[in-house]
Formats: sequence, C-alpha cells, structure tokens
Amino acid sequence: RDDAFAAAYDRASVALADGAPVVWASRVLGAPVPEKLSGSDMLLPMAMRAAARGWRVYLLGGGPGAAAGAARRLRDDFGVRVVGVDDAFVPRHADPALDAPVIARLRAARPDLVFVGLGAPKQE
Repeated sequence: RDDAFAAAYDRASVALADGAPVVWASRVLGAPVPEKLSGSDMLLPMAMRAAARGWRVYLLGGGPGAAAGAARRLRDDFGVRVVGVDDAFVPRHADPALDAPVIARLRAARPDLVFVGLGAPKQE
C-alpha cells in the first residue's frame, strides 16, 4: 500500500527471505525460495571476509552506542578494519538535508562495506 516502500524493494539488488513466514508464503504462491536467510545471519561471515581481505567497514544504525559496541567486538574478536560508526537516527520522511552530516561522514570514511541496522521501514 505504500508506493515508496514498494519501490525501495523493487530497486534492491539482493533480497533475502528474512523469516520463516516469507519462506512459507513463497511456497504457497508457487515461487519457493530455498531457505530463510536473515541479513543478520550474514553479518559475521561478511565481517570475517572483510577482515581477511582488508576491507574498510562502516557501521550505520542501531540505538545509541550500539554501532560503537559492535565495532569494538568486530575489531577485537575478528580483526575487522572498522573505519566509522554512526548510530544517528535516520528519519523516514525528513528533509534530505537532515541526513547530510551522516552521508558526509560515511563518504569521508570511504568504506568498502557498510553494515546498516535500521529496521523497517527506515532501512528501506
């Protein structure tokens, strides 16, 4: 019912079945997906790949302090090269100028990989 929300999904380059109901619905609709795979399931494997390849990683989203805490764990436990964190609130329908400081920090960090943890509908 939300055209902007639907358009965001249409532009996605990767779509994961993030929950068993999605897998069940895909079967009922005749277009089954192989299995459930949440984005959070991919975080550690991608972080370990980033560490092995020396990729620059930026963490965006989460509650206050969440990104910084995750960065410490990724650095200490997995050797990830975290080049920036930002747990800034990203409004859903705000003036794009309000997002400019976050975007500037992200661009300045020049990450190879960005982990975003905002939750719907902000993530879209």
